[in-house]
This record gives sequence, C-alpha cells and structure tokens, in this order.
Amino acid sequence: MGLSDEERVLKMCWAVHHLSALCRELEPEYPKEPGLHLKDLGGSLWHAFLGGHSNGMFWVIGGALESGVTGPHSPWGVVIESQCDEARRSVRGDPFQKPKNYFDPFDGFLDISGLMSQVRGGEGKRKLLSIYRSTEFLIYGLRRYDDDLRGKYKELDKLASDILGACFVLMQGDQEFGKAYVGERLLKWIYGGYEDPLKGVLLNLCLHHDLSRFMSDCTLADVIAWDKWRLTHKDCVQNRLVLAFRMAGRRFHYEHQFKKLVEGTRGQGVREAVLRREFDKCVKAHAESEAKLNKGCQDKHRDEENAVIHGYGYRSDWKMEED
Repeated sequence: MGLSDEERVLKMCWAVHHLSALCRELEPEYPKEPGLHLKDLGGSLWHAFLGGHSNGMFWVIGGALESGVTGPHSPWGVVIESQCDEARRSVRGDPFQKPKNYFDPFDGFLDISGLMSQVRGGEGKRKLLSIYRSTEFLIYGLRRYDDDLRGKYKELDKLASDILGACFVLMQGDQEFGKAYVGERLLKWIYGGYEDPLKGVLLNLCLHHDLSRFMSDCTLADVIAWDKWRLTHKDCVQNRLVLAFRMAGRRFHYEHQFKKLVEGTRGQGVREAVLRREFDKCVKAHAESEAKLNKGCQDKHRDEENAVIHGYGYRSDWKMEED
C-alpha cells in the first residue's frame, strides 16, 4: 500500500511528538548513559523535524494559522486535522469500536509491554519499548521511499538511527525483554483466536493474573523450554491447558477454579485426569511457596523479639559482631 507525502509527514509528526516526551521521561529509570543520551537525542527531534523548512512564502500565503488546513504541513495543521477527525468519529460512531464490556487480556496486560510491568523497574522498560516502537513508526514514514522527502530530513534520519542504537545498548543483556517476547507468543497460543471457545473460559476465570507469574518467578531458559514443548506438541485444547497450568504454577491453586475450568471445557477433547496431575503440581508449588514465606516471617519475628529482649536496634540485615 502506497503512502502520500502528507501521510508520511503526518506519521513522522506524531512519532516525534511521542518520542520527545518519552525520552524526557526515561531519565529516572535509566539515569546513566545511554539513558541520558536518549534524553538528549529526544530533545533534538523537533528541530530536526521542523528546522529544515524555509518560510520564503510567508508574506504571500501567510502562516499555518491563516492558511486553509489541507494537511499536515505544520504542527498546527496536524493538531486541527486530528481534532476534526475525532469529532467526526464521535458524531457518526466508530464502526470498529469494541463492545462495551469487552476485555482483551493482550491490550496492556499479557502483551509484551504489559508483561514488562510485572518485573522490577518495569515502568522504565515499558517506556523504552514505547521509544523503540515510536522510532520504528517514525522510520516507516520517513524511509517508506528513498526519495526527496527522505533527503529533506537527513538530520531526523540520523537521529532515528541513533535512538535505535541507544535502545539496543539498554536492552541487550536484559533477559526480561526475551521472557516477555517469547511469553506473549505462548500466551496467544493458549488463548487462541477471537472466537475460540477456550478463550471465553479463560476470561471468565480471570486467568490472565495467574499466567503472568513467569515474569517474576521463571528464567528465560524456562520460557524457551515451554516454547520448545509447544512446538513439539499438537495444537489442541488439552495441550494448551497443560501449558497454561505450567505457566500459572503456584498462582493457580484453588479447587473451585479447577472444577470450573474442567466444566467449561467439557466436549473439547480434554481428559480431566491429565489436567488433575498438572493442577496437583500447582497446588504443591503453592504450598511450598507459602511454607517458605511463613518461615521467612517467623525468622523475622524471632529477630525482632531478640532485639527487644537484648536491647539492640533491630535491622533485617543485623549480624552479631565477633569480639
């Protein structure tokens, strides 16, 4: 599908808008290089986008405010055009609007960006993903054709490459991105398509909360092993549920949930005995997790009592000094 110059400039304008804001916000999560480098790059985007235009015709046709709004020739044109489009949609209704109570677990929760929020420092990593995505959007508009329009934005072209390079430096070596990427693919296999009957069962059980466990509890090697298992097993409801149990692990441990799931998948070729074995593993994992947590609480409580009895200030990392 072809793009006109106006459509390309429109995409570039919105990408620059989002990118410059995201790069400014990234500093608290990535205070060192190249986090600060990204902030500097983002601060140069607007000049690279707008600074190459001449205004020789201003005294003839006026500026953007005086001209008829015919397209994204200026920030003013982009703003007004978008506002008019939004108003037109509200008048006639959006034919592609989702039903009122429709919930998509992959819209901000089980997608890559949503899964990243489950880990430590997740907010900064989500912003980094948004920067990468917005830069690719900018590049799509800018480099759709290797023509005169691209040549006009040489500085912007270079900035886009530098931003992607800075993102690479921050992402390389961070296995959370790999877990989220492979995990999203596994979860989409489990849920199936829009009309898949299993998807309705999983949504009714709110299983998306349990299925995100692997981001905090598992390694990238674990997730890749599950993906290998998926590729070597038949795509059927039973196998998809087996994988769901393994990904949910200790979080899926309530008997009533298990019974509800079994009841909801009757007639879909599921053997309850197979699911029961997987569920028992989840229950065992939950019990072990609770026992470990309780032991930690008891140890802390004992340390606090000793602190009061013996008169020293309690600290969780306190150690008895040797004479």
